[in-house]
Amino acid sequence: MRKLLLLMVLLMGGSSLYAAGIDSGDFMFSLYGGLGSGLQKTGVEFAGEKDFAWGNFGAELGLSGMYFPNPYLGLGADIHFSGFAGSEKEFWTKSGYHWHNYKMDLSTSLLQIMGVGRLYLNPEGTSRIYIPFGGGLTVTNSEFGYTEDDWYHIKRDYTATSLGYYVGLGWEVDWQDNSSFGLEARYNSFRYDMGNLAARVGIDSPVGEKDYSYISLVFTLSFR
Repeated sequence: MRKLLLLMVLLMGGSSLYAAGIDSGDFMFSLYGGLGSGLQKTGVEFAGEKDFAWGNFGAELGLSGMYFPNPYLGLGADIHFSGFAGSEKEFWTKSGYHWHNYKMDLSTSLLQIMGVGRLYLNPEGTSRIYIPFGGGLTVTNSEFGYTEDDWYHIKRDYTATSLGYYVGLGWEVDWQDNSSFGLEARYNSFRYDMGNLAARVGIDSPVGEKDYSYISLVFTLSFR
């Protein structure tokens, strides 16, 4: 009987030693990084063409901290940076007997400071699924380079601030009592005036301030 009681105590102690999951009062600090891709075209007409990408593939880095008032919901703050290589285009047009050459390149970077949260579907598990979300300040800088017939070249940038947000789906696995790793897929959105930037290099465009978005896949490393 004593041996049985001792075995039960050891098992219970071992279970509590390796207990995992999210608890009320936890504070989580996360680092993350990954890749993203822009979803829309700029809508700016260039040398008789239009709809070149504002951002092709890019990279994203960030960190966040959040407090869990209950196991299902965490709330906190986040700062992350994204940089996108945009379009590089070259066009030839004919005017009379002459051919004209036009070149452009565009790159975009984003700095976002947001209030964020996680909504867990199974907070007690060692492998968890959750919905990440956030909203707040987005500082967007795009740089536009424009060359015409190799004699006229200009490069300008434009920085604007807007409200942005993201929402996604995440999965994480505990690998120690107080740490975990996982993946998040996010849909991200912000506003920017691409027409203002185009005007700075001498391209007239009817495009004003509009919504742009991108998807990202990030690897997360969290500690609590």
